[in-house]
Amino acid sequence: MPSRTKNTLIERGHRVWLKKVLNMQTNGQEGIDIFDEEYGIELKCKLLETKHQTGIPIADYQLRKFRFENPNRELLWAFLYYRLSKTLEEIGDKKSFNRYVTERDVYFQSWSFLDQFPPSIAKLDTWRYVRRRSVLSLEYAQIKVKKGTLHIPRDCSLIKIFKPELYIEDENLPF
Repeated sequence: MPSRTKNTLIERGHRVWLKKVLNMQTNGQEGIDIFDEEYGIELKCKLLETKHQTGIPIADYQLRKFRFENPNRELLWAFLYYRLSKTLEEIGDKKSFNRYVTERDVYFQSWSFLDQFPPSIAKLDTWRYVRRRSVLSLEYAQIKVKKGTLHIPRDCSLIKIFKPELYIEDENLPF
């Protein structure tokens, strides 16, 4: 099975897992990945411990298109970093990858978080690359859930689903 096909299957598994954790819906093909009436979440996944630790590539058009398509939802990025108990080569052509996931951390950020990353123009598209250290350097409330951990900024209203007592609105932030 080609690597891209494996990645697609793994990402689909993460999307289904996160939709269940958040009690939301997933989108079939095009558009925002996970949503309900209030939120739209675009999921980006990265396997840790690969030979090439690069940033997560995000197609620049997604920033504009998804904002335009979802004007009444709070849009968020979900950066999911995971580890597997076996290498992709060892897993082979198996369709069910979830049983091999040993660690899964999801870091949520506002849609404007990507504004800090400059566009990189390639032959066919424009990309933004989000480095893991940029995501991890911020403060989060950590919420353990079945088969993973959610990391949500305290000023993100998504935290109200899990721990409403931790939510701090912008105007109540100390500085």
